[in-house]
Amino acid sequence: MKTNFIKTKIPSLIMDLIVDIYYLTRLEPFEPISKEENNHVKANLFNISKYPNLKEILMETAKPLHEDFSQRKLQAIDWHGIKSYGEGSIGTIDALNQNQYLVGSIIKVDHDAESWPLLIKNTNNEIEKINLEVGEIVIFNSKDYLSDRDCELKGLYSREMSLYYR
Repeated sequence: MKTNFIKTKIPSLIMDLIVDIYYLTRLEPFEPISKEENNHVKANLFNISKYPNLKEILMETAKPLHEDFSQRKLQAIDWHGIKSYGEGSIGTIDALNQNQYLVGSIIKVDHDAESWPLLIKNTNNEIEKINLEVGEIVIFNSKDYLSDRDCELKGLYSREMSLYYR
């Protein structure tokens, strides 16, 4: 990898797939997954288990982006479906051990909030703040992603999806 991360617009084929599922599920009740006041994560997960093939289709469709970034053949290992972070959140719920994967990514699906930057180390080992707009993806080297943010979410929600490969 020549760089620790890249930020780009997600290809329309992938985003269209995500949006289709998002609009099918966003009117359904959330599954609460974390309401931890001590670590400042307030998140819910859209119930996408009704679509059993979605994970495999999405992971395989997005894999070439991750392989281009890493310059390696990769194996899909996990994803975190569409998460909805609420006002006041600081951390994220991505709990994978960074040694389990080589490359990860976060896709901004929707938001109704102020910018809420991700923190990722650059090649100089300095922390950069990365803001994503709807339809953008940041792909990163696993050891350089910080799962906490340096500010609280101000607004109603930020909705994201994460993908992980080794």
